[in-house]
Amino acid sequence: MVIKESWQDYSVKIAFYVLLTVFAIFCLFPFISVISSSLSTESSILKYGYSLWPREFSLDAYKLIFKDATIYRAYGVTIFVTVVGTALAMLVTCALAYPLSLRHLKYRNTINFYVYFTMLFHGVWLLTTCLSANTWT
Repeated sequence: MVIKESWQDYSVKIAFYVLLTVFAIFCLFPFISVISSSLSTESSILKYGYSLWPREFSLDAYKLIFKDATIYRAYGVTIFVTVVGTALAMLVTCALAYPLSLRHLKYRNTINFYVYFTMLFHGVWLLTTCLSANTWT
């Protein structure tokens, strides 16, 4: 059985699609601008300003970035931290999740509260709150 949409439901759906499309364009606009400016010469950016399409095509910015090993080392550190951090987080999460799933664990509720509390109020939030409180005094 197929339920027929009313014209109000259809118009709301169309309005949401239009808003979502406009939002996506606004989100993509800065990204495209950065890519375009990275493919332009510095003199054309200074002369014409930023545009969505490069006026004078150049790969000089990428040649400058990739000429030494700094970018490769930075990406290596990023990939290492991501892979090792994810593996360790999964290991700790699995090592904690199984015992907490057992009903007869002695301090189960206390440990669950600690895990839940630190998920809600992590250290960055606390640090930001303390720093912003000190700037107002």
